Amino acid sequence: DGENRLLVVADADGAGERTLVPIKGPTIFGLPTWSPDSKRIACVYGSLENLNTSTPYLGVTSYDAADGAETKVTNERWVGISQLAWLPDSSGLVMSAAEQELSPSQIWQLSFPSGETRRVTNDLNTYYGASLTADASALVTVQTDRVPNVWVAPAGDAARARQITSGAGKFDGYYGVAWMPDGRIVYSSIASGSWDIWTMNADGSGARQLTVGGRASYGPSASADGRYIIFVSNRAGGTFNVWRMDADGSNPKQLTFGKGENFAHATPDGRWVVYATVGYGQMNLIWKVPIDGGEPVQLTNKPSSWPFVSPDGKSFVCTYGGGPDTPPKLALVPVDGGEPTKLFDIPPSFRANTVWLPDNRGIAFLDSRDGTVNVWMQPLAGGKHVKLTDFKTDAVAAYDWSRDNRLVSTRSVETTSVVLIRDFR
Repeated sequence: DGENRLLVVADADGAGERTLVPIKGPTIFGLPTWSPDSKRIACVYGSLENLNTSTPYLGVTSYDAADGAETKVTNERWVGISQLAWLPDSSGLVMSAAEQELSPSQIWQLSFPSGETRRVTNDLNTYYGASLTADASALVTVQTDRVPNVWVAPAGDAARARQITSGAGKFDGYYGVAWMPDGRIVYSSIASGSWDIWTMNADGSGARQLTVGGRASYGPSASADGRYIIFVSNRAGGTFNVWRMDADGSNPKQLTFGKGENFAHATPDGRWVVYATVGYGQMNLIWKVPIDGGEPVQLTNKPSSWPFVSPDGKSFVCTYGGGPDTPPKLALVPVDGGEPTKLFDIPPSFRANTVWLPDNRGIAFLDSRDGTVNVWMQPLAGGKHVKLTDFKTDAVAAYDWSRDNRLVSTRSVETTSVVLIRDFR
């Protein structure tokens, strides 16, 4: 019924179906996995109250296959779990799971019934899924290695782009990169050990960390007057909200206090910050809040996200509408809210991250139609999409255009492999 979940068991031929456990209330519940001795079923569970927060909310539990009696596998929590696999002797499980928000998924071993947990992998690669050999002497998983770096292109000419950061493990710009009015670049990085906001010169020199404290901060952008940096952070607790700070990192101020907000940008006049709500129990909508703090104002009434304000400050672009069987549109909406003034079709390969180009030619967005994520443009006058970058291998993760038409982009070299991990127990 949308609120409750059922754990149902049946014979291999589909006969004998019965409800083993009814799960009440709004909750995450899934990945049922039989133990090799057929006595227990392990499942992932979690409260939707903490969805879209950095609070680890997913756990692993188990149920007796005969009577449905529950025994927790462990009391530990994660923010993401994929594919459980029992050890052959039913003494525990392995899984891929992310311990913290924005952190890569790793391989974990859970002992049962002791509840002890142990990381099998401990690196910056991402692991998805875990499958065991019959004797559990090895496990197979899919490993993705990402090495993002920041590039700058003069006059928006991606063919002349020059790499300005280097090195694995820092993820420079992966979760946001933007120009500042004085020509510097503000970007996200994990170089400090946590996701923080940094600035650097346009040639990559003078890197300086602005946020500290161990919480995650990402998605930076600068106000047009250069006074503030707008960003998203969970520094006040579990939920990601919109913040602003001075351009030197001082005087951080929380601007939103909802269930989750993202994709924040200041209006050109410096009075407002436009953002999207993202979180369980609320429709994704576009809002704005005074840059000095105050009551937020709702701008859209249909599902919408990825706002970006026009150079003249009169409108913003966002994804708009859509449903289970209907794709959303790209919409131009008055900055004070209301119905869209123009709608454009979105291709199936659309990958979000809209940017209103400073020369007012059109709306840029990420798209993977050619097999690699590149920047494309929807002309404001209508017509066919125009490809703005033509990177053959490195996927674009984030990007921005300066007012003098320089392109900054984060390009990620990604390698995906099936790997075998031996003697992990």
